[in-house]
Amino acid sequence: MSEAELIREGIHRIALARRVGDEPFVTDEETFDLGGPVTRDDVREAVNDAFGGGEPRDRGRVA
Repeated sequence: MSEAELIREGIHRIALARRVGDEPFVTDEETFDLGGPVTRDDVREAVNDAFGGGEPRDRGRVA
């Protein structure tokens, strides 16, 4: 497990432990519909569009 995954898991566990009742973390007004699942390629394309493209940082890396 990567360091980033460990950190995410820790944050998730702390958030769940401090959660009060059955209230959601965010309300419906604080969210929006993305129209379906968002893939890794969708995120990569959006980041490249926002930051001008360029070479992917993980080029040649096996996913």
